[in-house]
Amino acid sequence: MIELLPAPEHILAIRVAGKLTAEDYDRVANELSIRLGRHERVGLYTETQDWRGMNAAALGRDLRYAFARVGEFRRFPRAAVVTDKPWLRTVANVGDAALPPVEIRTFEPSQKELALTWVAELPDQPRIPALRVIPTTRGDTYAFVWNGRISAEDAVEFEKALQPALERQGKIRLLGRIEHLGGIAAGAITESGLLALKRALLRKVERYAIVGGPSWLKRYVAFLRPWTKIEVRFFDSAVEDDAWTWLEARPRETNGPSNSFDLHLDG
Repeated sequence: MIELLPAPEHILAIRVAGKLTAEDYDRVANELSIRLGRHERVGLYTETQDWRGMNAAALGRDLRYAFARVGEFRRFPRAAVVTDKPWLRTVANVGDAALPPVEIRTFEPSQKELALTWVAELPDQPRIPALRVIPTTRGDTYAFVWNGRISAEDAVEFEKALQPALERQGKIRLLGRIEHLGGIAAGAITESGLLALKRALLRKVERYAIVGGPSWLKRYVAFLRPWTKIEVRFFDSAVEDDAWTWLEARPRETNGPSNSFDLHLDG
């Protein structure tokens, strides 16, 4: 069983007791995704109370989630484990050594307040959207970055930024830089106009350059090409310049923050 504990918004605090199930793990993963959608870095606080491990389904979910987050461990700079079990202290110490981006400390049950204070001492950096616009030098060319799990807030901001510009254009060109396909959070589609935006794009796009991403994406683009009227090409991230040349556009430098949704497009 897992119980959520009161904590600052940028901290996921839980109490673990008994044997964990897949449902327990799904609940924690969902709570963590919510916090990662609002904060660039999240602290982890865990109390244990007669913890007896996890069943096979929960272990499978744990491993899949861990592998999916390998590139994002830097977003968990501190983890506090409150336990009186020597074996859990050993596991925590091994994790601390094996995961350099994450500082893991163990605390006695009498040190709960100290543990929560320590893990909460994180610079609360601005949230970086998982889906954001790249301003371009050409009025009919749009570009975006996908890096991480798309939250409902990301989807709403992206749709608001892109929809008015699309309404002014006929045929358009599109570039998608895929840094990390982190999936789409529940509600990101239903709570935004992202689905309608996708349909509008399919009607208007004449050229679509997909840059980077997992190895299977190149095969997917090759499979898709005969079934669509859109001229779509895949480019490795190392040759992104070739993608921009093919679109006859360039990324436009701005003085704003990297997570800005302002388009600043010519035309």
